[in-house]
Amino acid sequence: MNIFQKITVAAIVATFPQVSALSKNDLPAELLQMPLITGASVSADWGTLSPGKTLALRYTEESKIRTIAFGGQPGQEVIKKIQSDDFKGRSIIIAVDFFFWDSTLPEINHSIKALERMINEASSLSLPIVLGEIPELLPGR
Repeated sequence: MNIFQKITVAAIVATFPQVSALSKNDLPAELLQMPLITGASVSADWGTLSPGKTLALRYTEESKIRTIAFGGQPGQEVIKKIQSDDFKGRSIIIAVDFFFWDSTLPEINHSIKALERMINEASSLSLPIVLGEIPELLPGR
């Protein structure tokens, strides 16, 4: 298990209590009412709608979905473009490819700080986070 996988597990565990408090029947409808979708090209709807947006559109209107995503950008750069106000009023953070490009970087300190900021913002607003698995694009890093 690499460092990002360990951090991903910690982030999901940290936000799980809020999710588990909702009834199972209300879970998708409640969580997907006002999502913040963030990450790289997949989240930015490159070529097709993102998985997060496709799912959210089953439960909400497109105007209620906020997407802040940039193809080819690591999460440590994307987080700089997200303001604290962007998290407010959201029901969930969907970040399936947020750290995709971070896995190519020679060091992870800035990426960990980006994750810490996202977790802090989410925790302060009791928002659950969905993080995708970070691929090992460059073996050994």
